[in-house]
Amino acid sequence: MVRPSFFMVGAPRCGTTWLYQNLRDHPAVFLSRYKDVGLFCPDVIYRVRDVHAVGRDAEAFDRLFADAPQGATVGSSCTEDLYSGVAASRIQAMNPKARIIVQLRDPVEAMYSMWSLRTSLGNEHRTFAEALADEDAEIVPPDQTVRDLHWYLRLYRYGEQLPRFLDRFEPENIHVMIFEDMVRDPAAAYRGVLDFIGVEPSPLARATAANPNAVVRNRTAARLVFASSTVAAAKRIVPRRFHDRARRVAEDVNERLRRPTTRPPMDAELRATLVERSRPDVRQAGDLIGRDLETLWFGPGRRQR
Repeated sequence: MVRPSFFMVGAPRCGTTWLYQNLRDHPAVFLSRYKDVGLFCPDVIYRVRDVHAVGRDAEAFDRLFADAPQGATVGSSCTEDLYSGVAASRIQAMNPKARIIVQLRDPVEAMYSMWSLRTSLGNEHRTFAEALADEDAEIVPPDQTVRDLHWYLRLYRYGEQLPRFLDRFEPENIHVMIFEDMVRDPAAAYRGVLDFIGVEPSPLARATAANPNAVVRNRTAARLVFASSTVAAAKRIVPRRFHDRARRVAEDVNERLRRPTTRPPMDAELRATLVERSRPDVRQAGDLIGRDLETLWFGPGRRQR
């Protein structure tokens, strides 16, 4: 039985797709064809098993790695694991010596990017300010596929999330990649990951950002295609042996419905408020990893991306 030796645990919108795609291109690395494998985060509940809810039981998880070539360095990825309250302990139970890759980004920029992504997918219909207000009031919007991932502030509380992994794995078995470092020098960031997982250097195939900001070409169509009820109906109708093909069709539809564009700047007053709300957690996270994240993310001259 082949099981992963390293785990990419998120956070989302922090360069996770970029890293996943580049590692998939490496000849000595094997990753599942699915980027988000959900075995370790059952507390982040899928109400409907949509196209991303794969590997949520041990048998299905093992099948994802059955085709790994002999001698390959095998990894698993799920951007929800850092947020999950149980993923760290479940990964430890499977592999106490696992190597953990954590990816972090200015949390205010990350949550705004997540809101923009969910809007482009047709899963978010509120303004960013409205979504944050609902989160404060713990108002759950209707038709949510994934529990809790309609929240934004709490998704990026690194100071709360990091200890779950730091308390269970040796420091040398945790690698923290900072999104802003990756943007500044993608080749160096990639080399650092390869060295951490113990594989030979390889040319960086994809230097530019993956999964960029986009807008929906047809919001009505996006709501119809990606609604939980649509996904549930497709699961009932399409035979299981064709689920992979159906997933690829859904991804193609997703790309056709989205048009890459520059994300508009966040309202300055709202950003200032979010910075102050995030500052204590960022300071805590920086202390945990030994880096001044507060200055990096909230210091003078910091530009939005």
